Amino acid sequence: SYDSGEMQAVVYVSRFESAKDAGSALVDMAEGIGTGSNGFGHHESVTIAGVEVHRVVGHGQLHYFFARATDVTWSPDEGTAG
Repeated sequence: SYDSGEMQAVVYVSRFESAKDAGSALVDMAEGIGTGSNGFGHHESVTIAGVEVHRVVGHGQLHYFFARATDVTWSPDEGTAG
C-alpha cells in the first residue's frame, strides 16, 4: 500500500519462480476472473509497451492486473467503476 497524504494506492504483487510461471498465473486469472466469476465482469485486455494489461469491473471498482518478469501485479482503482 502506498499513502501520500490524501492519495492512497493499494497494489498486490505475487512473485513466481520464473516469468513462465507468472505468465501462466496471469492466464489463469484472466480466464477465471475475466469470465465473470466472483463478482467480476466486463473483462478487457490491451497491450501497453509490450505488457498485456487486463481490466475487470467488480465490487464497485476497476481492477487492473498484469504480469511482468516474475511478478503478477493486481491493482484496484479506488475510483468509481461506473
